[in-house]
Amino acid sequence: QPKPLELPDSFSVDPPFYGVDETAEITEEQRWRFDQQVSAKEVLPYLDGWAENDPNAAEMWSRERLNGPLSRQDILMIFMLWSRQGLSSASHYLSQVPEHWNRREFVRTVAESAFINGPSSALEWAETLEDQEIREIAIDTLVYRLSSNDSVDIGKWMSELVQNGYTGDGISTTAKMLTLSDPKQAGVWVLELPNLQSQKKALGNVIEIWAGQDLQSAGDFLNRFPPEGRTDEAVQKYALAASFSEPQTAMTWAESITDIQIRQRTMLEVARSWKNMDRTEYQKWLSVYVMSSTDKRTFSGILHEP
Repeated sequence: QPKPLELPDSFSVDPPFYGVDETAEITEEQRWRFDQQVSAKEVLPYLDGWAENDPNAAEMWSRERLNGPLSRQDILMIFMLWSRQGLSSASHYLSQVPEHWNRREFVRTVAESAFINGPSSALEWAETLEDQEIREIAIDTLVYRLSSNDSVDIGKWMSELVQNGYTGDGISTTAKMLTLSDPKQAGVWVLELPNLQSQKKALGNVIEIWAGQDLQSAGDFLNRFPPEGRTDEAVQKYALAASFSEPQTAMTWAESITDIQIRQRTMLEVARSWKNMDRTEYQKWLSVYVMSSTDKRTFSGILHEP
């Protein structure tokens, strides 16, 4: 067990803790409470003042003594404590955050705080993080924040990160943000990504949003997309979007899905939309489509669904 840290005789408190004045000395009872404290809610206001006098000791104590889940506000306050020594210090401690501290939420808070201090420096900071998990969480967080910042070309930034080995969800998040702004330009961006893996990661969000805005042009783009990069996820999203207006086209796309389970689920969803839209046409398709007796019963059963 870590040896309890000695608390300073006095330090500023905002707000007052246990009713003491800002410069009052700590009693033995309060000293014991600090040593035994497991509630972030009670101790954090004191830590903020303690950090003014001895940030290293306060930081060490917080890491040793705080247990259980922390709220977002708690995490932000502890980050503020560490960030007094600079972002590089906070980055160092991120890799040591224990599981019960909700590591993902902690990293997001650090990233958002870094962004507030300056988008450019936040980007530079995120790119220097050595731990891959922490780096990806931080970048994903910044992608959301940067999507509304006109001074940063988010597509170019993400492409450069991918070129340097980034594979996180920030790719699909960037694709979503770009598509909401300009679907055709987002499609060009996907095709220009430096590797097939990143293209696959981005394609699903582009197709889902684009198909909701312009089904025909989204279908044309998906049809021209290199077959080796065309994912079942993207085809599924297009088929489901098309099922509400062009169910026969949607079914053709659904049939092309390679994963058996995804194909079956998608075809059933399209079939239900088709039946509700045009029961007669759905029955015509059902009468000529070649399938197993089990699948025939399943797809015929849709006709009897409410």
